[in-house]
Amino acid sequence: MGCAVSIGFYDGVHIGHQHLLRQLRAIAQSRGIKSVAVTFRQHPSKVFSPDKAPRCICPLTERIELLKQYVDDVIVLDFNSEMSKMTAREFVRDVIREQVGAELLLIGFNNRFGSDNISNFSYYDKICGELGVEAVMATRYEGTDVSSTLIRQQIINSDFMSAAALLGRPFVFSGSVEHGYHNGTKIGFPTANLSVDNAQLLPHNGVYACWAKTIDMPHPMAAMLNIGCRPTFKLTHFGTSIEVHIIDWENPRNLYGEIVEVEPVCLIRRETNFPTIKQLQAQLDEDKINVTKKLLKNE
Repeated sequence: MGCAVSIGFYDGVHIGHQHLLRQLRAIAQSRGIKSVAVTFRQHPSKVFSPDKAPRCICPLTERIELLKQYVDDVIVLDFNSEMSKMTAREFVRDVIREQVGAELLLIGFNNRFGSDNISNFSYYDKICGELGVEAVMATRYEGTDVSSTLIRQQIINSDFMSAAALLGRPFVFSGSVEHGYHNGTKIGFPTANLSVDNAQLLPHNGVYACWAKTIDMPHPMAAMLNIGCRPTFKLTHFGTSIEVHIIDWENPRNLYGEIVEVEPVCLIRRETNFPTIKQLQAQLDEDKINVTKKLLKNE
């Protein structure tokens, strides 16, 4: 039995993607076949322009989990140099029809594929028909303009409220806790140092009010997030660090090796190089007060 398929990178699985995937599922159900989202392991621009490839709103594992909320199955393809050279006809024939086994291809209004880079639906309709695959044009999402590119920019600029509106959920990222220099502990602000995937999109360097949670916490806890190069401690040569100080967390156990999920809420201030550690400590005391106020306001 064949399946109904739609293709995309689906970064963030935002409300526009959700609109498309709901259509795919409805069409598949009406025909008694499976709905399948076909996505790629890495962003196609990694092949075309590696230096310009965007960081991702969510990692592959999360993307697959989100897609499975809307379709019966997800197929992940490795977009490589060979695939990038396929024409639209070759892609439909060799991948969509032969590899995936699709009998129907739902195409988004601005979707295009194949090295011939055609944006005309009638062209896809023609080649699909010749190859025995029905092409269907998806209806356009009629709400606010939405794109993964726009959401990435909102996150980078710390506009988390706008990003959440377009994602249909808050933006979150996660990382495993690793050993750091324990400088935070020495000044009364112990932090969980997070190792985050290099492909993960993050906001600009600064201090943020956020919610943080581990798998065994009953609910997210108020926290301070610092993204930066630790200039006051003269550690800029070690690159960017991501550190979370969980406010009022009284559990004495350490978190090393655990995964912490972080939901940034708002920017408190940009990264600053303080003349002394004591001035940094005073600022962190003030940051803690501001973070608590912001989070209580947004509860």
